[in-house]
Amino acid sequence: LAQIKEIVTPSPYQYGDLLEYKITVVNQGNIDANNITVTDHLPAGLSFDAADNPDWDATAAPDYAYTITTLLEPGDTFCIPYFATLEMTTGDNSNYTNISEITSSEDGDGNDTSNDDADSTPDSDDANDNGGEPNGDTDNQFDGDGTDDEDDHDPAIVEVFDLALKKTTSATGPFAYGDTITFDFTVYNQGNIPSTNIEITEQTPCGYAFDAALNPDWTLVGTDAKRIITDTLQGGDSIIVSIDLILQACDDDGAWKNIGEISGSEDDEGNDTTDDDIDSDADDDPSNDGDMEDNETAGTNGDEDDSDFELIEIVDLAQKKELVTAGPYAYGDTLTYAITVYNQGNVKSTNIELTDHVPVGLTFDAALNSNWSGVAPTVTTTVTDTLCSGDSAVVNIQLILAQTTGGIDDYTNISEISATEDDEGNDTSGDDIDSDPDGDPTDDEGGEPNGDSDNQTDGDGTDDEDDHDPSYH
Repeated sequence: LAQIKEIVTPSPYQYGDLLEYKITVVNQGNIDANNITVTDHLPAGLSFDAADNPDWDATAAPDYAYTITTLLEPGDTFCIPYFATLEMTTGDNSNYTNISEITSSEDGDGNDTSNDDADSTPDSDDANDNGGEPNGDTDNQFDGDGTDDEDDHDPAIVEVFDLALKKTTSATGPFAYGDTITFDFTVYNQGNIPSTNIEITEQTPCGYAFDAALNPDWTLVGTDAKRIITDTLQGGDSIIVSIDLILQACDDDGAWKNIGEISGSEDDEGNDTTDDDIDSDADDDPSNDGDMEDNETAGTNGDEDDSDFELIEIVDLAQKKELVTAGPYAYGDTLTYAITVYNQGNVKSTNIELTDHVPVGLTFDAALNSNWSGVAPTVTTTVTDTLCSGDSAVVNIQLILAQTTGGIDDYTNISEISATEDDEGNDTSGDDIDSDPDGDPTDDEGGEPNGDSDNQTDGDGTDDEDDHDPSYH
């Protein structure tokens, strides 16, 4: 007795496709055969549903058995249909190689002939049969003699091309502008076709700068950086390549969301496989990959698994102070100051404490400032709104102009951010990327009244600390 196994369903395939296989059994001898049991060894890349295979016995799953009860006379053949669903795995030939074999038989009189085959040994062990290399010379062979191929068993392999990418960083905040951040791209071969010359495209967003000196293996093409992985990844293999980017300030939407994707590939014979991926479309367009699930390589929620993003958390609050009341002024006038707080990072911020340092030329009256607490010269208020990235909030303070012996300091009113939290209640006071929130007006660079750094919200902490600002009249 001999048998071969073939895939009937034509390619290309997608995960979730129901594949039809045909197992053909032939009686090559001169003795009638009956009750021939065929066992199919289901690999990890295929799943079995009894509803699709009503005549198969699933008792020994993942080994499934079918018994031919039709008498096969010499020269007769019998075809068995078998259905299995294609599933995603971590890759490797063994996950997509489906082997079937004859495990037992009887003659026409009911005698057990399992051990009588002239050139093979029927059993249910798929590891002890010579030959039968998928897509090789001994695949689909009926005439093996037991040395080069045991003809009672045969494999059928589904060729799956599937690359996936994950982008991560081990860098942890708090960060400072100018820091060099290393991003790692992990590329996986989740199929069973060897892959090489895998092109990675890094779409560097606003918030990072690419420096060729830091990245000799990368080439800048327009605003994108590209790298070719020349190693050959077998099914189940993975490899990590890295890129170094310099952190910068940015006011754009999507700042610091750093996307990378597979944009080209070949198999190990030099054939272009860029368009062959089973569950994604390799290109260098970050806008056509669906809603990305971070670090997912299994197509979760429609995520295209050849692309991935990494978003670092940036805490960056700034504030400026302006005198709203127009002059000229007289002693005893009530002056209104507007303090505007900005969220320039991407971490939601709330419970933002503002400290106002009231100079001797101004008088604080609690009756005029119900949202403020404390006594001069130091009073505070808290912005309880949650500021998302790009949001701002304005709070006012009213102070009464008083006569003094004179001097700039007597009429310079400084306010600053002195404490913050994120929207989960974590203290982020020490996490600001370019300033140090506190209640000390003397330790902040810049902020010269009516100077270049007055009302400045983009200081880097050296020329101006942008979480504090003076107002002078």
